[in-house]
Amino acid sequence: LSIFNNIIITKFPGMLTDEQKLYDKLIEEFSLSSLQHWNIDTIEKIHNNITCISKSRNEGNYVEPITFTSSSGSVLVIIFPKFVLKIFTSIDVLKKVTKLINSGTNSENMINLYDSVEKDDFYAIITNVLKPLIDWNGAGPRINYYLSNEDVIITLLLQIGNALDSLHINGYNHGDCTLDNIGVYNNKFMLFDFNSGSLNGLPYFDIRSLFKSIISKAELNESSSFIISYLKDKSITNGNELTTNVIEYCNLYNKDIENLRLLVPKLK
Repeated sequence: LSIFNNIIITKFPGMLTDEQKLYDKLIEEFSLSSLQHWNIDTIEKIHNNITCISKSRNEGNYVEPITFTSSSGSVLVIIFPKFVLKIFTSIDVLKKVTKLINSGTNSENMINLYDSVEKDDFYAIITNVLKPLIDWNGAGPRINYYLSNEDVIITLLLQIGNALDSLHINGYNHGDCTLDNIGVYNNKFMLFDFNSGSLNGLPYFDIRSLFKSIISKAELNESSSFIISYLKDKSITNGNELTTNVIEYCNLYNKDIENLRLLVPKLK
């Protein structure tokens, strides 16, 4: 028995090995923030919910997570082999995120929401597993896909523009539309991570953030500078205008827009 951030944490000798690994990892993760900030009184409550979700989605068998990530002590992301579990600090964040994702159910470029969980002060969503465009490690960000080609940049802009349009048409915005929050699933670019989104947002912020994120990567300057310059001159304010102007650019420079819509990004 130990006291941690004024929260009681108990270890159980009879706990299964893999579940004990999860328990130990949770203690490590929550050393960065108080459980009280999450409105949860014990590590056990989080642990029990996570193990129950893992078992329910794996025919009653507990499957160990692949990895954990967190964001500023306010979001805990647990990546399992078949799904991602994202845990929030409050029901308000859960409701906002689910509403934003559900607004894009008609877009194949929006992350898939499998389920949402609201139980015993435990608030989470369950989504598909995708491969992020960018990984972070001790050496800094690493781009996982070959993006140093204008055609690939065009495909990315078309597909993410499609996802943004599904948000913007309803008056919402993503809030952090950067390469860090774009991944690949089923050979398509897909927008994820809606924690910073707003239900009464300013869509042009998403467009500005996306352009800035692309041109900030030195290795993408040659492949992206011309089209981004063209698009910035158009004063684009939303996802629909983004896709419309990308199509105009393709027509102007005799690019095969139908093939570019379906271009498959390749892993490095």
